[in-house]
Amino acid sequence: MERVPHDQVDLFREQRSRALHYRDADPGEQVRGLVTDIAYDEGIVTIVCQDDGATSMYTNHGGGIIGAGEHQHVAEVTRAVLALAQILSDGMPSAMDESVPEVGNVRFFLLSPTGLLSATADEVELDRRSHPMSPLFFAIQDVVAELGRVDPQLG
Repeated sequence: MERVPHDQVDLFREQRSRALHYRDADPGEQVRGLVTDIAYDEGIVTIVCQDDGATSMYTNHGGGIIGAGEHQHVAEVTRAVLALAQILSDGMPSAMDESVPEVGNVRFFLLSPTGLLSATADEVELDRRSHPMSPLFFAIQDVVAELGRVDPQLG
């Protein structure tokens, strides 16, 4: 097993925390952001989508891409994901904590005008389209595909 340098772990925590606490000057009435954590045996992948188009993906063992929303095609997919997140936010519970999910699970954090909302699902259920959050999971895959167009090394 490879050890991850502390500075990379700290950077991951810092970036993730910043995304979970992102605030606009005018929060409005819509979901402002989505932080999606996907837990694999190898580590955590975090995808961040914000209403200003900002889009990032990074891992807890280093690497990723930050600021890809400056590319119009990425920002457009990000905004589409947030529109879907807005629809799915009805009835979503408030986040009890900000922890990453267990291996094999995906946790969605929605930054809503009423606070941080959260839902966790088994990745297999999401992939089978048998979970209410499956559409959001597949929309996030579209974001990842666009990030791969920006940085082919991510693919």
